[in-house]
Amino acid sequence: RMVGRNVGSLRVLLDNNAYPVWEQSQSKDQGWQTELLTVSWKEEAPQSIIFEAQRGTGVGGEIGLDNVALTSGPCQEDLGPVF
Repeated sequence: RMVGRNVGSLRVLLDNNAYPVWEQSQSKDQGWQTELLTVSWKEEAPQSIIFEAQRGTGVGGEIGLDNVALTSGPCQEDLGPVF
């Protein structure tokens, strides 16, 4: 969830890599959002997955993560409701 005018950004990185595999810097809406991210690699699997939140300028922004699930295989589209 990313809410507020000064929300900042959220990134997903693997093994402290300098380049994020996913990034969002603006709120799409005020509610919770479902994001599906398939991560693949050619050689060795990553040892860590980093969720990095960067504060925006001023006040009036928040970032929250909930129900993070790691599974083997490609993401399956979840059409169920998000509360």
